[in-house]
Amino acid sequence: MDKKMEKPMDDMSRCGESGKSKFSTYLGVALLLLGAALLVLKGVSPEYLDADGVLHERFFLLPLSALCFLGGAVVLAVAGIRRLFGKFGK
Repeated sequence: MDKKMEKPMDDMSRCGESGKSKFSTYLGVALLLLGAALLVLKGVSPEYLDADGVLHERFFLLPLSALCFLGGAVVLAVAGIRRLFGKFGK
């Protein structure tokens, strides 16, 4: 293969890696923002006792927000570690 043909192929492979890294960064940030939004929604939603003494609240938002925070932190940590090893690996 020609030397001229090797360089563009090498450049294209690096573009694919940075695209994956950007996607995982955006996904991690989106999960963290979703977790924060769910926590705020839980805070502003009304909680009340009805006439029969049954508590009405949106408790399910707490574990969902915790899962989103945890998922976002894991995705960002993995993306950061991959980026760090990618820089030192070359």
